[in-house]
Parts: sequence; structure tokens; C-alpha cells
Amino acid sequence: MLSAFDEEIPVEVRAREVNYQGSIARISAIVDLRERKIAEDKIRHLAQSDPLTNLPNRAVFSEKLRHAMMPRLGIPGCGAVLLVDLDRFKDINDLHGHQTGDEVICAAAERLRAGVRKSDMVARLGGDEFAILLNGYDFKSQVVDLAHR
Repeated sequence: MLSAFDEEIPVEVRAREVNYQGSIARISAIVDLRERKIAEDKIRHLAQSDPLTNLPNRAVFSEKLRHAMMPRLGIPGCGAVLLVDLDRFKDINDLHGHQTGDEVICAAAERLRAGVRKSDMVARLGGDEFAILLNGYDFKSQVVDLAHR
């Protein structure tokens, strides 16, 4: 259904037949589902994202990896998975506190995200572990170059 502003509004139509003064009448109600859709989207986002970095989480990464590994006949290019673990991250938390550790995790997430194409995926697996799924590179050397950045 479109509003006066040509915005699509999700609705649910509920109808019921009732006996009204000896005749069958149909009563209908149209329910605006925008708030429900917003809540569902928020729940979906929370279930699929790391709350600190807003990166996809391990479950989403695993599903994307499974899909990427399926045979893709006739599709050129190669892909790779890079695993990134922050060395001595425990020391940062122990010496400077968890807030500083969270800032380091967020900074690392942003740097990783900035270093790949939009078609690639950076995910936080947990703690100080990240994974990068690279797809559609023409040469293995491109992946190696990216890994050495």
C-alpha cells in the first residue's frame, strides 16, 4: 500500500464474518506493520552483527564462507580467507582496561574494513579475532598483496 508520499507501508489485513442484525457482515481491519518491521530488522541486525564493531559475526561469516565454497562453474577469479588475530591484545586489556581494549578492537575493525573492497567481507569472530572473506580476485598475487598490507 502506498501513502500520500509514495512510501510503501507494510500492512496486514484482518477480516472476519459476523452475524449483525440477522445478516452476515464482513468486518475488516488494516494494521500498520511499520513498527513491527523496524523491530524485526533490529532483532535481525543484532543476531547477525557484532555489537561492538557492527561487523558481521561468526554465524554470518560461516554462512557466507559456505556459499563462497560452493562450485561456481564458469565464474572466473579466486578467493581467499584471511584470519587476523591481534598480538598481545590481552596485555592491552590488562594494562589499560577494557574500554581501551574495545577502542583498539573498533580501530582494527575500521582499518580492516577500509582495506578491502565492498564486495569482500570483514567479520569479527570473537575477542580479538577477525576473518576476511575475499572473492573474485583475478590473480593469487592480488590476495597475497592484500594480506601483506
